Amino acid sequence: MAITNKDIEKLSEIFATKDDLKRFATKDDLKRFSTKDDLADLKSEIKDDILTSQDKIMKRLDDIVTEQRMGRLESRRHGEKLEDHETRIATLEAKV
Repeated sequence: MAITNKDIEKLSEIFATKDDLKRFATKDDLKRFSTKDDLADLKSEIKDDILTSQDKIMKRLDDIVTEQRMGRLESRRHGEKLEDHETRIATLEAKV
């Protein structure tokens, strides 16, 4: 039982030929694209960058809040000194 030309034609309709396969991507073609591991690494790097920048922002906000508290304390002390001075000045003026 030998294979005839008709058999070869029928088989070529079922199976891909070399010309058909040229239209598909090769391993070398696919190397340009990122793998799942590459994307996971990139995701991890981006996440780390975001968290690091958030840490910097939160540190700066904490510094600002601390500065504001210190400023309010200093302002309160100045106010108390002013009241004390006004009282003392009023006493001195009353004596003169």
